[in-house]
Parts: sequence; C-alpha cells; structure tokens
Amino acid sequence: GVALSSDGLVLAASPLDDQRGTDTGSVLVWQRADRSTSFSSVTPLRLFDPDAGGYDKLGEEGVAISSNGLVLATSTAQDDDMGISSGSVLVWQRPDLSTSFGSVSPAKLVDPDGAVSDNLGTGGVALSSDGLVLAAAAFNDDDMGPASGSVLVWERTDISTDFSTVVPVKLLDPRGEENDYLGYAGVSLSSDGLILAASSYQDDDMGSSSGSVLVWKRADLNTSFSSVSAVKLTDPNGSASQSLGKGCITLSSDGRMLLTNSYGDTEAGAVVVFST
Repeated sequence: GVALSSDGLVLAASPLDDQRGTDTGSVLVWQRADRSTSFSSVTPLRLFDPDAGGYDKLGEEGVAISSNGLVLATSTAQDDDMGISSGSVLVWQRPDLSTSFGSVSPAKLVDPDGAVSDNLGTGGVALSSDGLVLAAAAFNDDDMGPASGSVLVWERTDISTDFSTVVPVKLLDPRGEENDYLGYAGVSLSSDGLILAASSYQDDDMGSSSGSVLVWKRADLNTSFSSVSAVKLTDPNGSASQSLGKGCITLSSDGRMLLTNSYGDTEAGAVVVFST
C-alpha cells in the first residue's frame, strides 16, 4: 500500500526487497517541494529496519503517514523480537519537512506480551492525522483463545513524546474465541483518533466464519479505548463462510462511515457499508 500526506507533497510506499537480506523489505519516500513538481522527478529515499533479519518483510502490509508528513509508520509482521514471527511496528518521526527521514532512527514497537506467531502488524498500521495515536493488530494473539486476535493502541499526549516510551493498550473482543482472527485485515482510525475499527472475519455470530466488525468509540482523547465497550457489527443477512471483513476495513476521516467486504458473499463477494 501507499500513503500520502494531506498536502500531497510526501508519498510513501513499501516494496518487498532483498537489500538487507531475503525479503527484509523497505520503505520508499518521495518528497517534492510543491505540487508543480512531479514525483517522477524526485529521487526516493529508502528506509530500512536497522535490525532487519531475513524474511521480516518490512512494509509488506503498507505504510501510514501523518497528515503533515512528519510521522511515518509501518510494520514487520514476521519480526522475531518477541519470538519467531511475533511482529513489530516501526515509526520514523522528524521535526520538520526539511529533515530527511533517513537522518532519524526509527522507534520499534512490540507487544510487551508478544509471543511466537502473533504477527503484530499484519494488515498494516493506522495513524491519526496528528500522528499521536497509532494502532496495529496481532491476529494470532491468544488472549481469548488460540488465534483469537487483538488490537494494540499506542497513544501519546504530544509529538515530543516517543512512541517507544508508551505502554500500549490491548483491545480484545469480549466474546472472542479460538480462530476469530481479530485484526487480520488490519485496523482503521478516524482522523481525530477517537474511533477505531477492526474485523474478525472468522467470527461465528451469524454462522461459522460469517465474520464481524468491532468498533470502539470514545468521547475524547482523555478517554482510553480500553474503557469503552466495543460495538459488534454483522451483516444482517450474514451466513456461514461469508468472512465479513477478511480483506479490508476502512473508516471515513470523520468515522461516520465504515466500509468492509464480505469475501464469501456469493461467488463475486460484496462490499458492505455501515453509516451513521
């Protein structure tokens, strides 16, 4: 996937390359001075995980960038810091647009309770527009049963606080079960960081593997996502093996519209939209 700053001057993408070892991955960043400059005339900057290992697959799940282009985040779902394929998230932050991302060291974020094959960062990461709230999922986490899944949220009070100093909040489906795969398709945040959504495509509420979407909504940034109850959304016409939410989960910037897919809905599949 690709990400673009709100002014359209900073573009990031993540090729799966081998420059630091087989399938280590990287992130490419193009930055132009103004909109009249074509991105094709800009030489991209390539970012790596300083601790890269073979098959970490940095950026395979896409990248996220703050609206001002100063904070960039991506994941390495196959990283081994907390056990083989436990996963991690990398965040680059610079003070201004004149500072290259290449001159700053990324902060590496892990689940403090991470374990083998949690795959933190599968499906990508989400950033609020101001870069203060970051979320990622570990669909193979076992807190509610093997591969029940979880969502981790890092939140800081200001831009000067390093994400690596923040203890993440872990969100679960209160009714989660084995192989629900919460967060398999990643997570989505509203631009203000008040609404968060993730799917459990193997949830069984409407039949085996019918799927569901969980939405956490808080009143303000002083309220922790962990203190609010998730709303579970299902397809009213859902049935077994539809796998609602398997491929994508997307919130509009104001959080009033949510789009996902119903992978097994007829042979062609379907797009499902929830709105308020």
